[in-house]
Amino acid sequence: MLAVVGTVYVATEDSDQSDATTYTLTITYDANGGTGAPSAQSTTSTSTSYNFTVSSTIPTRSGYTFLGWSITASATSSSTLPGTVDTIYTSYSTVTLYAVWQSIVPPITTCTLLFDANGGSGAPASETVTSSTQNYSFPIPYTVPTYSGHKFLGWSVTASATSPSKFPGEVTLISTSNSTFTLYAVWEEITLNTISFNGNLGTGVVSDMSIMSDVSIQLPTFGFTKTGYYLSSWNTAADG
Repeated sequence: MLAVVGTVYVATEDSDQSDATTYTLTITYDANGGTGAPSAQSTTSTSTSYNFTVSSTIPTRSGYTFLGWSITASATSSSTLPGTVDTIYTSYSTVTLYAVWQSIVPPITTCTLLFDANGGSGAPASETVTSSTQNYSFPIPYTVPTYSGHKFLGWSVTASATSPSKFPGEVTLISTSNSTFTLYAVWEEITLNTISFNGNLGTGVVSDMSIMSDVSIQLPTFGFTKTGYYLSSWNTAADG
């Protein structure tokens, strides 16, 4: 049984079947975005119940697979198939069957990559790309945020990360079904070390220097003097 369409009126059986009223139903086909719909069919009945054979002609639509027919244009599943014998109940003289389609072309989706300075400031602007596979290729900007007392290490997909997984200047592939994705800045707190200078029997003053860990600096080449000597280098031991 295909469907009930409209108000169904059941005719009272007459003892003389020759006097029964004959009803005619025309079935039209709508390709519903496709082409090549079958021609209309007509069938008769002595009641509002019609038996008919669904046309074997199949319409076509680029990028879609034909699933069958339905009495509603917005259906996502079919209620009858080509070549089948079906029954329809209706008080109307015309009923339309609509083609049901399923896309075989992956939908194009959009994802926006957001950058969170994660306590700092100056995060890069967001980026938006499209994909048909939910795998998005993003170029990571060279722009890096700043955070007083911290060293920027890179980016991570979690705000609590202590080591980065993404770096400025690289192209990264992100797989997600979400419309937005966030990368968080990864920071390392700066540790300052103080270097004090001793003249080691020389005279003069060289101010202390504060440096960050793992940072190269230029040591002073002046500040102390000693008769008959010149300042050539520094050592952590007096007799070095």
